[in-house]
Amino acid sequence: MRIRTRHLAACVAALAVAGAAATTASADRAATPAQKTQITKAVKASPVAGLRSVRDRFNVTGVRVSTVSNAWATARVVAKPRYRNTFQAGYVVLVRPPAGAWVVVDAGSALVGCSVAPYRVLTDLGIGGCPPGERL
Repeated sequence: MRIRTRHLAACVAALAVAGAAATTASADRAATPAQKTQITKAVKASPVAGLRSVRDRFNVTGVRVSTVSNAWATARVVAKPRYRNTFQAGYVVLVRPPAGAWVVVDAGSALVGCSVAPYRVLTDLGIGGCPPGERL
């Protein structure tokens, strides 16, 4: 019985190590105060998903910048308390062109950024989950 127990424990340990190695680590980082301000302004002014027209109903939180490419970022769009029953929270993906300001390229609550941002960047930002046919 001890041999089986040891064998089972060894198998479980091996699977745990393999599972940890197989998961992709997220290495994104919090935005600097300047980036957070710029990204918040970009989200509130964006026509994507009608964000500009409801900018007074949400806050921009959780701004993260990719370490794979610092030209990509994500942020959460969260309803202000007064609008929690009428505004669906979600998130946005933004890009910053070499000589430009941050721009929202996608917004929503599922598959956000899948067809517009590199899959490695999305995985780094903790978004991932894009089906194979939707990955760049």
